[in-house]
Amino acid sequence: MAIEVYETPESRRWNGDNFELRLKVEGTDSDSDARWAVLARTPVLWSGRIRQRPTIEPDGLDTWDATVTYQPNDKSPEIGDCSLSWQTGGGTQKITQAISTVGKYAPPGKTAPNNHGAIGARQDGSVEGVDILVPDFRWSERYTVNPAMLSWPYAIICAYLTRAVNDASFRGFAAGEVQFRGSSADVRLTGTAEQPEMTANIQFDFAASPNRGEFTIGDITVDGAKGWEYVDVRYEQTVDVAAVKMTPKPIAVYVHQVYPYASFSTLGIGS
Repeated sequence: MAIEVYETPESRRWNGDNFELRLKVEGTDSDSDARWAVLARTPVLWSGRIRQRPTIEPDGLDTWDATVTYQPNDKSPEIGDCSLSWQTGGGTQKITQAISTVGKYAPPGKTAPNNHGAIGARQDGSVEGVDILVPDFRWSERYTVNPAMLSWPYAIICAYLTRAVNDASFRGFAAGEVQFRGSSADVRLTGTAEQPEMTANIQFDFAASPNRGEFTIGDITVDGAKGWEYVDVRYEQTVDVAAVKMTPKPIAVYVHQVYPYASFSTLGIGS
């Protein structure tokens, strides 16, 4: 039976400067599994406040009451800190079709064939294409978190989400524009034998590629393509009467989904 976590009617209350979520957990007889489920389904930060260790209390068979408290970030930077870094650049992508052909030239007395935007057209009808740089925005988010969050089941969630694309708005980007590139984590044990202290850090890496609206390839109008979908063009040989040559012409365009879509909510860092 899957573990379910949901807010109760008493949830989302202020207790002084602290903010509380009241939750119900169903589907497990293990308090550690219930605690992990709460950590996996609640954000690390809420209105600038840092999530504290949840309290878990039994409420019948396979049912638990949980309270998650968020406290102001008045601790030292080593605890509960969040850092952000980003870079812009360009990845590479092979394309076979130009946005537009701005020049076409031939020897005197000859006419250059109309390739219909195909790049690297060959006499046998194949289209070689070219590798180009495409916009690529990458960023990383690093958090100091409760060590209990970094359980093995949570690591598996991160593993399965790696290379997935957002199925809902995330960090201001539309669905289909953000790819989760993976995560890395470390846990540190400091202090003394009498007073040990454990801190944990986790970093999430993302990349964004913009969705495309309606666009045209040759004589074909395409409704659009999401940022991490692949646009594939099929050609056939046709006669260019003016040039008296065979030349490739787009006859179909396919928009392929090549990465899975998933919810990033299970990362526990909000949207």
